[in-house]
Amino acid sequence: MRVPRVQTYMPQLRLAITVVLLSACVQPTPTTSIAPTAGQRSSIPAVPSPLASMPTPRTHLAKAVIEGAVFAIGGLGRGGTRLATVERFDLISRSWKQAIDLPLPLDHAMAGAVEGEVIVVGGVYAQGSSRGFRLDSAGGPWREISPMPVARAAGAATVLDGLLYVVGGVGSDTHHDGSTRVFTYDPTADRWSETAPMSTPRQHLAVVTYQGRVCAVGGRGPGASSGECYDPSADRWERLPDLAAPEEDFDAVVVEGKIWTFGPHGVQVFDGARWRLVREIASPGFGGVAVASGRTVYLLGWSDGGVFQVQLP
Repeated sequence: MRVPRVQTYMPQLRLAITVVLLSACVQPTPTTSIAPTAGQRSSIPAVPSPLASMPTPRTHLAKAVIEGAVFAIGGLGRGGTRLATVERFDLISRSWKQAIDLPLPLDHAMAGAVEGEVIVVGGVYAQGSSRGFRLDSAGGPWREISPMPVARAAGAATVLDGLLYVVGGVGSDTHHDGSTRVFTYDPTADRWSETAPMSTPRQHLAVVTYQGRVCAVGGRGPGASSGECYDPSADRWERLPDLAAPEEDFDAVVVEGKIWTFGPHGVQVFDGARWRLVREIASPGFGGVAVASGRTVYLLGWSDGGVFQVQLP
């Protein structure tokens, strides 16, 4: 099903000409402690199992999951250095491999995987970028796509019905609370369209595909405690119940019909009716991404490059 389009943009395709290569370095794996919420019990481990750190430690990266692997894209490295580095984490072997670096360094970008290709757009906090690139997972190089209608960074992205949704974020046209605007990218037509806006501006939010809808939760600004879901058939956003605790600069996954969030205020779960705070993170991390493989969740880029494994109850 295609999204109702309020406006359609078809800028000309531009070719990427610069490739930035960054050398990888291995850093010690940090530790994160988790304490249970008072009055609650859970089988989530008190301390997530640490795995090998990313070869290039960083935060505020983008992610794309394809063919049993996670592409860790760009981000901020040591000292806040903007990175073009792309590395691939195999969810089966739990090992890292160097991928093809971006044509330019990006942090706070948005990404997803559509029909065998990794697509990354925007980035560069807080000015935002409108440029985007696509990479065939079988091999490079990166190819530049039509630019977004507006520059964006610190938004979030998900894929539904073959379209990449880019939700919220900041740019030259936004207030510091973020944006309500939502864009879709059709990789078949290399075309951007705009859907109905959210009711609440958001940046540093989390977005997932849930029950045939695009759901945006939390985020820096007035939407930190709220969530809403987009129905493509009606081109309309509908309010979700409020989160158990406000959240920003975090990530979310869907596992067996539930939305799980991981961030500075802990682990929250939405069962379709209400949110529940499962755990509180004693040493909060931020700026990382979460990826689910079955009932195992991998946390990448938290605590300055750590990789952790959490087994859900």
